[in-house]
Amino acid sequence: MLVARKYITAGGDTTLVSAVSGYKVVVTYMRLINSSAVDVYFKSGTSAISDTTIPLADNSGDKLDHNLQGYFECSANEDLKINTSGTTKLHVVVGYRLETA
Repeated sequence: MLVARKYITAGGDTTLVSAVSGYKVVVTYMRLINSSAVDVYFKSGTSAISDTTIPLADNSGDKLDHNLQGYFECSANEDLKINTSGTTKLHVVVGYRLETA
């Protein structure tokens, strides 16, 4: 399993995993810890790929336990991004694997 970690302070899109030519990113684990209320969702390039927006309350977090099949995946040759609805202090840890497209 590969792991990406980011500390995000600005709203909008942040790239978690850069695209790898000929591969797609499959998310198998996720942990979010934040300081102020925001909504987040994951994107493949410019398209939303998480099933729903994840609402985070002040000083809270969320997680998805390790799942070998994966929770969601990017299209081939696209960045995995996270979008936050506003300014916060958000720590993101994502476990993933690369699959051939």
